[in-house]
Amino acid sequence: MAKLYERGPIPGAVPVAPPTATPLAIAPHALALYQFPGAFSQWFAALDQALTAPDGSELAAGEIPADLVTAFDGMELALSDKLDWAVKIIRTWETQEAAARGEAEAISRLVTTLRAFAAARERRADAMRGLIIRALESARMRSWEGPTWKTWIQANPRSVRWTGEIDVDKLPPELTRVTVMPDLGAAKKVIDETGEVPDGFEVTQEKHLRIR
Repeated sequence: MAKLYERGPIPGAVPVAPPTATPLAIAPHALALYQFPGAFSQWFAALDQALTAPDGSELAAGEIPADLVTAFDGMELALSDKLDWAVKIIRTWETQEAAARGEAEAISRLVTTLRAFAAARERRADAMRGLIIRALESARMRSWEGPTWKTWIQANPRSVRWTGEIDVDKLPPELTRVTVMPDLGAAKKVIDETGEVPDGFEVTQEKHLRIR
């Protein structure tokens, strides 16, 4: 398909900033649900610092450093009190997680809307280019230059697309490609039925803490 080229600024055009979303500022103690006691508050602050990168972003691993694990074990608090405050930390982080996910979903919806708007405007512009190409070809012209714009018709590089008119299985091998991937579901079935782990696979089983 021919492509219409044009050049020159848009007279009187004013740049318009697209709508923006302000991400939720999730600071270490933002949306805190509890006021932690002195020693535990200091430990919690040290933990936040240890899990936060120098640029303020969250560290991907999220592992509690060994020295803070030792400090937790050595706190002069009854085990019941320590576990109670530890669960409160979990609830605090889960509240921050829910807020961040909600904000991310809102931003994602905005991004989807903006991309749809951009795609629609692209289609409109392409349709207008097609109209101009039609007008030029009807006038047996390949280009046009006015006081502001210069346009010309230029052929695009050739492209190949699949029409689907014949069965893929009938294509010669040199015109096809196959992607081979391990089937984890099939491997799990073999392991469950035989108790043996096929070469190249491994079995893991994690554990988690339930809170209610």
